[in-house]
This record gives sequence, C-alpha cells and structure tokens, in this order.
Amino acid sequence: MKSPRWTSALVVACALLIACGQGGEQGAEAERQAAADTMTRETAAAGQEVSVTLSPKSQSGIRGRALLARQGDSVSVQLMLSGLEPGGSYPAHVHRGTCQSGGGVATALTTVSAQDSTGASTTTFAASAVSPDSAYFLQAHLSDGTPAACGNVPTGAFGPAGGM
Repeated sequence: MKSPRWTSALVVACALLIACGQGGEQGAEAERQAAADTMTRETAAAGQEVSVTLSPKSQSGIRGRALLARQGDSVSVQLMLSGLEPGGSYPAHVHRGTCQSGGGVATALTTVSAQDSTGASTTTFAASAVSPDSAYFLQAHLSDGTPAACGNVPTGAFGPAGGM
C-alpha cells in the first residue's frame, strides 16, 4: 500500500509535468491548484486538521485562523479571532463561493464575542458536512452584517464522512 506522502509527491510531480507540457501559465496554475486540492483531501482523510487564514475585510482590523477537522458526520471548526471589540458580537458562517466572489450562507456557526479585554476569541463549532467539491469560505461579520474577516476553505476540506 502506498503512503499518503508518496502519493502526494507523485500527484505534484505529475501535475508539474502536465503543466510544463501545456506551456500556458493558466494551465500550470490549474494543475498546481488540483495538486494542492488532492493534498488537502489526503491530509483531511488522514485525520489531520486543515488550517484557514482569515484576513480583515471592510477595514475591520479583525483577523484570525480556523482549524477544520472531521468529527463523524460533521466538521469541527475552531475559530480564533483577534481585533474584536470587547462586548461586541460577531456572527460567523460557512458561505458558498470564495471571499472574492461572495456567496450565500451554507451553514451558520455561532455568534462570537471577545473573551477578554484584548479582543481575542477562540470558539469551537460543529458544522454540518457540506459538498466536498464545492468552494466555501468562512466569514465573521460585524453585528450589522458587514463582513469583518474572511478566509477561503481549501476544496475538499468539508468532504464526506470517511475522509474530510
């Protein structure tokens, strides 16, 4: 049986060979993304966490990181944010699409608030599993619904049970 690391290395090597043969930068980028998506699926299937960086939006100054891990029929989402206003509330969601294109809510998480006077928060949610081959992003919002922080989820991170 081949190890996941060996398989990942083979996928990357094949993708690079195909990309070089196509000669186009768009083809090379598509192949690199396909190889990265395959490695994300293998990492998640091996029971490891997938990390998502959330960058500030709307000049909010809020940023963070999320760790995604398969938990049976759902996905555990640990959301760590900084720059929150103490006492403020920040709804968080998994959306369809990307931070750049936007999209509707796929599953609601829970409202986050600063846990101390520094404006930091660590919250863990259980999100329902969603289609593994669709694009998703995590987003925290200001209380008025304005996007505050956003991060694209690697394709395959919300995969079916038995793999992430």
